[in-house]
Amino acid sequence: MRLGVNEAVELSLGELQNTPSISYFNSIVLSLNKVQKGSLFVAKDHTLIPKALELGAYGILYAGEYPLSDRDVAWIKLKDIEHSLNHLFKFCLLNERVIGALLSPIELEIASKIMVSDFVWCLKESLEDLFIIEGCKIAFFDKLEWLHLFYKQERLKEDLKESRLIVLNQSFFCSALVYEKQEYELKMPCIFLEPLKRVIQLCEKLQIEFDLNLLGKKEYPLDHCKPFFVNKNLEIAPYGTTARVIVAEISKELFEMMLQKALETLSWGKIVVFCRKNSAAFFKKANPYFYTTQNNLKEQLKNLAFNFAFIYGISSHHLESLLNPPFFKKTPTLW
Repeated sequence: MRLGVNEAVELSLGELQNTPSISYFNSIVLSLNKVQKGSLFVAKDHTLIPKALELGAYGILYAGEYPLSDRDVAWIKLKDIEHSLNHLFKFCLLNERVIGALLSPIELEIASKIMVSDFVWCLKESLEDLFIIEGCKIAFFDKLEWLHLFYKQERLKEDLKESRLIVLNQSFFCSALVYEKQEYELKMPCIFLEPLKRVIQLCEKLQIEFDLNLLGKKEYPLDHCKPFFVNKNLEIAPYGTTARVIVAEISKELFEMMLQKALETLSWGKIVVFCRKNSAAFFKKANPYFYTTQNNLKEQLKNLAFNFAFIYGISSHHLESLLNPPFFKKTPTLW
């Protein structure tokens, strides 16, 4: 994007404090690590200003008092940074006619894995990426407060019409699917099939190209509700090869969804649930075990007989570090 200095002053509702030698900005950035030559840097923290100038910022948006150390760049003083950003971003997005689509966090993650169209971006942290690189026509995100900023808004509907994604076979952790006459095997919990269908319908509506093979290439494609198949020593085994599975989730919404589905469909196996004591009220019906530390959790897992263990309050990454390294059978050698 290219934004004139006078435009930036007017749209940010600010006051230009000097007469700079530059006349335009190439991008609007909030993060120091994204500052490049020509950026307009939003300085919520004044201590970052010297480094932003060193990196090539052409302008500084700031509130409060700060000495104008480099008068070649534009210093734009604001009364309220958040209000000014809201006004500035809304104009830029309307001007570029960017479509905004509000998704749930898991829908956003699924979309980020399967989309291949380069004019669609998944925004997970900040809107600033839209003002650094050109070419975005559709933005996916999970923050409701961003929706009103866009030229046109899309929201996924809970009530799905008939989906073109057909389920051939489904277990709790793996599904065989058909889409457009092509078969796919996806290694992810079945609770994510409905979000996947909603994302596909949105992509179809907005003519966004996607590839379901991108979900099938990895052993487990998503960051949430990742199942670890383990042996009796809690050594990680290949996907689907043992009768013991451990799953951890930090999102209460996803954990409750997964646990409810497990209690409905995995009644043939022994299910155990772990949570911290302050979360016990949420999962009272599941008769949970309590853990205090990760070592305490590991000891309980070692000593309990179970087919499925569901742990609330830690991430899949932390669970993986807690479990023993993968178990591989040793191949006899001559030595």
